[in-house]
Amino acid sequence: MNLQEQINRINQMMGLLTEQTRVLDSVYGPVGKQSISNPDLDLVHGILGSKRIQDDFSERVTQSLKEWNDKGYKTDVTNIKIKTYIEGNEIITESSCDIVESTDGNSYNEFTTRGSIGDDFNTRHDNQIDGLVNRLEQYYGGNAKQVGKSFIISFNLNGNNISYKQSFFVASSKNGGETIIQGKDINDLRTKIKEQTQNISIDPNSITIDMDEYKITFKSGNKKIQNISLIFDDQGQLSNRLVMIKSKNPTMDIIEQGKDNNIDWVIVII
Repeated sequence: MNLQEQINRINQMMGLLTEQTRVLDSVYGPVGKQSISNPDLDLVHGILGSKRIQDDFSERVTQSLKEWNDKGYKTDVTNIKIKTYIEGNEIITESSCDIVESTDGNSYNEFTTRGSIGDDFNTRHDNQIDGLVNRLEQYYGGNAKQVGKSFIISFNLNGNNISYKQSFFVASSKNGGETIIQGKDINDLRTKIKEQTQNISIDPNSITIDMDEYKITFKSGNKKIQNISLIFDDQGQLSNRLVMIKSKNPTMDIIEQGKDNNIDWVIVII
């Protein structure tokens, strides 16, 4: 192989790598703010993931992973960035990462973090994550791993050096890629299904319908569809309507039919 052939081969390999690690989404965590006069140090890094905070970085990343799973992608996390600094009279913590297509065959749809701040932060952190990958695999039922290396972040607070150590992990849930759509009534459910199932990949055998709760669930899979549709009729004309719809959409499959009070309904995929 001459030099030009070697260069071409390297370029091909780099192109393949770029394709395999294509960025699907960039996720930014909420900006955490604590007063320098009376800070809650646990929340300085808690904004990255804490039961005390409803909207944190971990929640946003997990939500993005599951949204891309629902579209049929196998997902992973990379390029995590975090920083904490003093601005005016506040301690600011910011975070971000990229959601990419997985290259190891697993689809990671859970994202979590562990960290410790203040006295003896390093030892306490290391104790927290010791064996954590195995525990995550047992809990979620799939594969798990740490994303990148652990971070050590330091900042000066009122003349004192404060540090915390933070690590991030992803896991594959045995219920990974499950989508739940629930409406207030049959009309609301139909609208939400139409909005949320456009051009996705699903496992048709995973679809379940609970019309008493106006709820449908399904998992991502390998079948690409145009959409899932809920069709209903209170005039006894549902069968005729299905014939007309089938004539325009030959790929339509009926998943389940039923009756809710005086309304005939059917779930189909096209």
